[in-house]
Amino acid sequence: MQDFKLSSPPLSLFTDFPIHNVKTDVLKQGDLLYRCFNAEYTWDFYDSNIGGRFNGVLPQPNQNIYQNIGLIKFGTCYFASSIKGGLSESIFRNVHFKNPPFIERSVLSSKKMIQLYVPNGTQLTFVDLTDSATRVALGLDTQIFSSADYDSCYLWAQLFYYQNFDGILYAGRNFQFKCYALFDRKKVHVDDGEDLGLIGGDTVYPHLKELAHELGVLVEKV
Repeated sequence: MQDFKLSSPPLSLFTDFPIHNVKTDVLKQGDLLYRCFNAEYTWDFYDSNIGGRFNGVLPQPNQNIYQNIGLIKFGTCYFASSIKGGLSESIFRNVHFKNPPFIERSVLSSKKMIQLYVPNGTQLTFVDLTDSATRVALGLDTQIFSSADYDSCYLWAQLFYYQNFDGILYAGRNFQFKCYALFDRKKVHVDDGEDLGLIGGDTVYPHLKELAHELGVLVEKV
């Protein structure tokens, strides 16, 4: 019987990466990304701990075949290509677990949105895992977007960091928005993000209401 679980990257990909068969998505000066985050903090949190799917967590003790490659721990910051995408990967991410699905009023005043401008003279290159040919070349399928096996996801992030990509273009787990995992390579800075205000504010709230309507999600009245 076939085993359909997400697999970790074979060791050979670290030394013999099929770069010519891998599609990339390149963001250049002035391109925009969006991020929803906790309003108590600045947006530039690069998470290197267990939790985010493509965080730069080091291999676990049972993954010792990777111990001699020279991998390092690094942080990852998560974005989307649109305001709706940013909302879907934050406050709507687990809304399907609620019955009925709804967004609490307190969320509207505790989360903010920024738009990040790729700064002058900067180019960000993402490995495009939304491309089916790229996944085939790497021995992956769409489980990379939804698998609960985060230890394997961390190793794929380690592979792409090792190959000098700036991050990963992936499909949002529930709603398939275009999303980006940006590795911390010090190419963008906190001042590159423009504050769009609270998600319950005039700029973001119309997008939130529209997305909620499309998904059949209730939003608690302010």
